[in-house]
Amino acid sequence: MSNELHMEVNPNCTEDLCRLANNDSSYNNLVHVRADGQDDSIHYLWSSIGAPTFLVVRTELSSQLQIDWTALLSNESANSITFSSPPLFAFAVTFTYLWEYNDPKDTGNIHTARSNISYYRLESLSWNDFNFNADYNKSMGSFSLLNHLGANNGSLQFLLEAYGTDSRSEALPHLLYTSDSMQCQLKLDSFPTKYRASRFALEMLMVKVKEPNEYMTLEEHQSIDDEYTPGIFKAIHYSSGGQNNSGYMSWKPVCYAGPHHTLEEDRLVQTYNLQQGVVRIPINSIAHAYFGSDLMLEATTLNISFGMQGDGFFHSTKYLDWNAVIGYGLPPRDQLSMLVIAVITTGVGLPSALFLLGGIYVGCKRVTKKQTYPAID
Repeated sequence: MSNELHMEVNPNCTEDLCRLANNDSSYNNLVHVRADGQDDSIHYLWSSIGAPTFLVVRTELSSQLQIDWTALLSNESANSITFSSPPLFAFAVTFTYLWEYNDPKDTGNIHTARSNISYYRLESLSWNDFNFNADYNKSMGSFSLLNHLGANNGSLQFLLEAYGTDSRSEALPHLLYTSDSMQCQLKLDSFPTKYRASRFALEMLMVKVKEPNEYMTLEEHQSIDDEYTPGIFKAIHYSSGGQNNSGYMSWKPVCYAGPHHTLEEDRLVQTYNLQQGVVRIPINSIAHAYFGSDLMLEATTLNISFGMQGDGFFHSTKYLDWNAVIGYGLPPRDQLSMLVIAVITTGVGLPSALFLLGGIYVGCKRVTKKQTYPAID
């Protein structure tokens, strides 16, 4: 399947609100990618206004995005993002906190940090202008943290790609994506640290309108095949729930300590339990701008941490790179390729065939021997 992509940055926003830098030299970034299929459209909204958020909305083909920019950039942003006809489904993923914790025991587990932990509230940070490019089959771009964290502060960056086809990402971990999905990449490069054994973790929040008997889930999918991501035999699916309409965020439990994504650079990603109950949706985010303060919302939070025992901590390379796919529908699952099926068939089928033929040969020899009688003089 394929979709036709249309991309726009800060649609219908005036120059004084969006085209010029704010007083702190930051920019207001909102990117809209519309993926038109045969019967519907999937709208991806990426924004660093407040907490970095990815809003995915399914609508009729004729539905148009509407933004009240004055309200969106104020303290009264609820319902400032709407559509010209009622959406068919929507959910959002918001990145709320970047945690830094000290891991002197080298466990790779944030729960061992106790009091040696600090955080960056992402909705309070400022961001540079959005850089983007687009072609018929792919729209991509990035926004990065404004350099205001001190000297030699390095960078925190979100890189984004939307696809119009079904395929896999070119670089490891070769994530599987569909025409109804986009890829998000978090990159830390020479980011400042506070501890001698610093590691980082990320908190994310998923929100949607509450539906009867539909609940958000966190699933670990096991596989017997590591063809696409060597050494990794599972994928993590964070899903909004629902049979007819559903959204998801999927990733492999691996990140990279270098820009080339080699096997020598891979590190484990640990996923923690899903947190339900009372969850605060950042008021300064496009999640709040779309969903507002509706009491009929379902929201959950989830933490993941980067790094593993013996990897030298963040200091070893001062680089971290993690990839995930966000999309509409059910999470795509890795299937055995024809090459793997052929190898398994050869590895199992050939010995079985030889064993069977050997058994037939031995059986035939025994029958022939029983039917042979000595000559009579």
